[in-house]
Amino acid sequence: MKRYQELCYTDDFMFCKVMASNPELCRRVLTLILGKKVKKVVIHGSQQAIGITAASKSIRMDVYMDDAEGTVYDLEMQSTHKPYLPKRLRYYQSMLDLNHLEKGADYGELPHTVIIFVCTFDYFKKRLPVYTFENRCAQLPELRMGDECEKIFVNPDSNREGLSEDFCAFLDYLHGRVTENRLVRELEEEVEKARAHKEWEVEYMTWKAYEMDARREGRAEGRAEGRIEGKAEGIIQSGRRHRFSDEVIVEDIVAETGCDHAQAQKILQNYDKKREAQLV
Repeated sequence: MKRYQELCYTDDFMFCKVMASNPELCRRVLTLILGKKVKKVVIHGSQQAIGITAASKSIRMDVYMDDAEGTVYDLEMQSTHKPYLPKRLRYYQSMLDLNHLEKGADYGELPHTVIIFVCTFDYFKKRLPVYTFENRCAQLPELRMGDECEKIFVNPDSNREGLSEDFCAFLDYLHGRVTENRLVRELEEEVEKARAHKEWEVEYMTWKAYEMDARREGRAEGRAEGRIEGKAEGIIQSGRRHRFSDEVIVEDIVAETGCDHAQAQKILQNYDKKREAQLV
């Protein structure tokens, strides 16, 4: 576990705080990645959870915002090379759409969405600085579907030919190299400010302590009882001590045991009922 003072821009917690607390700086990063000017952005939250049904897998977006033209952005930091990133992005897109379209609304009300994964590695191994995906016809690649969904991967391990000085400096920054570039210096200054933010430090330490506690107790319970319920109960006990919401606890049960959300919620409900019975 990293100490809070060791966090850098590419650590998920720090990335969320820096981007969400400075909309203008976030807008400039978007402009750089997209290669076109983005007007004023309104940030709706960081680490914002979206869940449509109790049985469905919820998502937690790093930085969720829209611009003056109504385009919705989800900006994600991805510093770990996990499998199935494209399918994860596909699920994020579906959840964004479901979250925006109210029952009975017309499909035309769906906004233009852009999901951006800022990676610290080259997922596709083609050395492009930016991979932009949209739906096109297989037979006529020049024919766009027009569903206004864009998915973007940023890659610092790219060929730099033809890139601007700002973009090269930003890509270097994703590998921890701080240059005298104006944007990079401002990003690093925001990171330094965030490191001095005591409330955020407490938030980070509480969250990390919970994660480590939940995993440790979950593994111990799982070894002792040899079943999902035993491992899940360790996670629940830690979550209750740290006063985390049921949604967060359920998400961690799913992540640590591999069970689905319906089973995780049932385990949590049964645990609470058992505890209530013991207190009577």
